[in-house]
Amino acid sequence: MFLVFTALASLTSFLDFLLHLAIGWFWHLEKTAPALLPQWQGILLPLGCLVLGTWLVHRFTRWWISAKGSRLEWKAAHTLSATALLLLGAAAAIALSGVVHQAVWLSDTTWWTKNRMYARTSATMNIRQLQIAITDFKSSHGRYPDSLAEIESSRQFQYVSPGANKPPEPVLYLKPDEAYSHDADSDGNGQVILVSPLLEYERYVVGFTSGATHTVHGSGLAKVIEASRMPSNIER
Repeated sequence: MFLVFTALASLTSFLDFLLHLAIGWFWHLEKTAPALLPQWQGILLPLGCLVLGTWLVHRFTRWWISAKGSRLEWKAAHTLSATALLLLGAAAAIALSGVVHQAVWLSDTTWWTKNRMYARTSATMNIRQLQIAITDFKSSHGRYPDSLAEIESSRQFQYVSPGANKPPEPVLYLKPDEAYSHDADSDGNGQVILVSPLLEYERYVVGFTSGATHTVHGSGLAKVIEASRMPSNIER
């Protein structure tokens, strides 16, 4: 019974879609026409220009065909058809621009943030910006910052949303140990200095002193941090 109900609901949705596709513009016209009627004076000018332009094009086309000595009889229906095609092409271009506009708008809404890759991508971008800020700080002061609060330019990247409809959480900063080599581990990534909050699907994004970023499962985070700070990395 449940399957029958689901099938009927799907069929109803499909028929509703076809109905809107076929005659939806009538409902749109019903909503927009009342707003346009009080401005009929402004519609008369472009409408008059369209009629005049169509008539001039028709007359010019008939004269041009006659001047070439062609036996083709250009009728008013031909001109009206060409004008209608031109207007439909312009309407299609406007509709396409509307689709693009809506697609861009949707990409900045909660619908997009529900995608499983959004939180990971956002966290990765924030950590990379923080890595740049930390590198600049070290170049200017000759040391790593004691905390991210010392870096004014990084404040907007210090919080990451773990997922859709979740409040932003701070990025964890692990100050590098100056006694350790920053690029002597097996992967050449150096020490872990930045860790994102726990994202959806039990993932963390971590940033290294080398500028590399990796996504690791929650169960393996402690091992990654420990491996990057093993005593074997101490400079000799």
